Amino acid sequence: MDVDDEARTIGRRVRQVRYSRGKSLRVVAGLAGISKSTLSEIERGERAPSLKQIVALANALQIAPSELTRLPVPAPANGHTDSTTEAVRLALDAIDTDRPGGMVLPVSVLRDQVARIHAQRRACEFAEVATDLPGLIRNLHTTLATGADHAELLDLAVYLHVHVTRQWLFHASAPADLLRRSVFLIRRLAQEHDEATTLGMAMFAVADALLVGGAVQLGQAELDAFTLPPITADTAALVGFVTATHALAAVLNGRPGDVAALRCGLPWSWLSGSAPPANPTLWGLCSVQSTRASSGSPLRSKRTIPTRLSASRGRSTPSVTLSR
Repeated sequence: MDVDDEARTIGRRVRQVRYSRGKSLRVVAGLAGISKSTLSEIERGERAPSLKQIVALANALQIAPSELTRLPVPAPANGHTDSTTEAVRLALDAIDTDRPGGMVLPVSVLRDQVARIHAQRRACEFAEVATDLPGLIRNLHTTLATGADHAELLDLAVYLHVHVTRQWLFHASAPADLLRRSVFLIRRLAQEHDEATTLGMAMFAVADALLVGGAVQLGQAELDAFTLPPITADTAALVGFVTATHALAAVLNGRPGDVAALRCGLPWSWLSGSAPPANPTLWGLCSVQSTRASSGSPLRSKRTIPTRLSASRGRSTPSVTLSR
């Protein structure tokens, strides 16, 4: 039979979302009330689904029916931005309602998947991250809900959301409320884990998101509530990040003298670790501010913190301006 472009688009979207959810043809077909062969024909673009089937497939995949009727528009360096942003939002909704809707996987498999997607994010392979992230979030939290290997999975979940989820959302120019939801989830997971380094990374993620979003006082309060751990090989990067976040808060609060004091002999090269801030341009400001404050020629921040940041080519461009 002849199949129009819309039907082929729906087929491609069904397959993309099914893959990102980590679900088999048999599972999705069963949830949608159709045969496995019918679903396979729809995905290959050989059969035009009825409106009833589109709604059933959307429900089976836990997305809006409209998400099956259009292909995501790739943004520069960000992959399938709109589709993945919405899929992450739905995954967080599912987690908040204790129905993550993923698969239970062995910890070793999840650990390998988290390591792979982190490597993809660091290599700026944003399309690959966009494809894999929503399903991985659901699978990790579904496995976490079983109660087995709880401490290790909590640590892995914090790692995923600090290193990948919040970073992808920022570079995709996701709404600020979604970015904050992700970091507040990190905070809840870290508090449940109750381990010093994990709590520190969560605090850093929350403070960074608040400061970049313009909630400077809340970000400062989050920083003030955390006590830095002793500096060791394992905590050095965390101490560097937290200290630099304090410096960023000082810049945004118009206290350049505090920036120099916060350096405390810490090498700025520590900030090249594996958990970068959401907005590296703002953080680079701290180094400039620190140097000028030390030389007696401080800069004054005009604190024009933006409500929207550009993510063209994977780089942020904040509208923070400085004057003498």
